[in-house]
Amino acid sequence: MGAGKTSASFTITTHPVSSATKAAISVTYHGTLSITLTVDPPALSAPSLAPASVIGGSPSTGTVTLTGPAPKGGTVATLTYGSSVASGPATVTVAAGTSKATFTVTTKRFPRASQSRSLRRTRAYDTSAQRALQDRQPGLPSSDYAQDIRHRVESTVQVQMRREARGQHVSKPD
Repeated sequence: MGAGKTSASFTITTHPVSSATKAAISVTYHGTLSITLTVDPPALSAPSLAPASVIGGSPSTGTVTLTGPAPKGGTVATLTYGSSVASGPATVTVAAGTSKATFTVTTKRFPRASQSRSLRRTRAYDTSAQRALQDRQPGLPSSDYAQDIRHRVESTVQVQMRREARGQHVSKPD
């Protein structure tokens, strides 16, 4: 310590550890005082996906990031998937001395027909309801009117589904 100084700073170099490790540091000057430094292992920071939203059948790249470098031997992170539409490796290893590891998430592709069928059903309902509104006869009781709309929608959807099942092209309703 320099003349007239009451304190001095010094740097302590640490190395990555796999579990919390205590290091006793002693300072001697007209006696000895000790202090304990705890060196913690790196923690997991927020994992990420890029892109975070994909169409079924498309992959996404996941990244596991630690708050510091992984210790000798690396760090193994366990991955779980909360849905049957996404899958990937059960674990990923962050290599020693690094703080990131990537992995691929695969997604399940859904048949296009089911996606378009749902869209067509919705459009068929909307179009049929609009046509029923346009064709409504003045004075028609509301219960008969509601039944007429329901019948038109069910008929349109059934015809479209039969055509799709036979592999016929179904044009979009107006």
